[in-house]
Amino acid sequence: MGKLCILQINKIYIKISIQITIPTELIGSLPRTTALLEGQQAYKAGHISLNQLDKLQDHAVRQTLSELEKTGPGQLTDGEQAKPSFLVYPYVFGFDLDFSFYKH
Repeated sequence: MGKLCILQINKIYIKISIQITIPTELIGSLPRTTALLEGQQAYKAGHISLNQLDKLQDHAVRQTLSELEKTGPGQLTDGEQAKPSFLVYPYVFGFDLDFSFYKH
């Protein structure tokens, strides 16, 4: 529903309905599934292999892309599903940080 504006011009009242559309697109992070979060923790604890973690991440990325395609045209993103941390992933490998599920 648009915003209703009433203008007065020379004692004549004019009603105008204004509707503003602001196009938006997701370009950032999406929440990870429980399966992926558990897989990340299992990898960090040494319970699953990197290959198994990669499969979980690939599945999460495919699922994310599939869901985003349903929203219509626009940019698609992997939702940063395979990143070690939404906050610090560009820096994880350069420093001894333990913000991620990666083994150090």
